[in-house]
Amino acid sequence: MIYFKKVYLNDTGEKKAVERAMRKFALKSPPSIDFSGSSHEGSGKLFLGQDGRDDIKFTRIRYLVENYLPKLIISLPKSETENYYKVRYSIMSTVFFCLLSAGFLLAIASVLMNKNRPENALIPFAFLALFILFTRVEMNFIDRDIKKAMGLAK
Repeated sequence: MIYFKKVYLNDTGEKKAVERAMRKFALKSPPSIDFSGSSHEGSGKLFLGQDGRDDIKFTRIRYLVENYLPKLIISLPKSETENYYKVRYSIMSTVFFCLLSAGFLLAIASVLMNKNRPENALIPFAFLALFILFTRVEMNFIDRDIKKAMGLAK
C-alpha cells in the first residue's frame, strides 16, 4: 500500500506512549482492517486495531455522518528503531481516489486535445479537491483522537 504521510515521534518513549494509548482505546478488528466497518458507537473506544506481524494498524471509529470521509489506516511499526507512524487510505478509499484522479486527468487530456471547453474539467477537479479536503478533515480527527487517547491514558 502507498503511505502518504509519515509522522515522526521524538523518541522510543513517545512511540511506546502512543502505542499504549491507542491499544488501550482500541477494539480488536476482524482479520482485515481495510474492509471492517468502522462505526462502533457507544463502545467508549476511539480506534479499531489489528496486530500484524510487522506492524500494528489502527483506524478511527467513525460515527454515521463521518462515514462520508475517506477511511485512513494508521500503521505503527513494531521495530524499536523506527520512531514514526504512517498513514494511508483503506483499499476502497484508494480505489475511489484513483478513479477521481483518472477522471480529472481524462478531463484535462480532453481539454488539451481541444475536444472540450476548459470549464468541463472543473467538475472532476471539484470532486478531487473535495476528496482531498475530506482527507485533511479525517487527518485532523485522527490527530485529535490520538491526543485525546494519550491524555486519557495518563
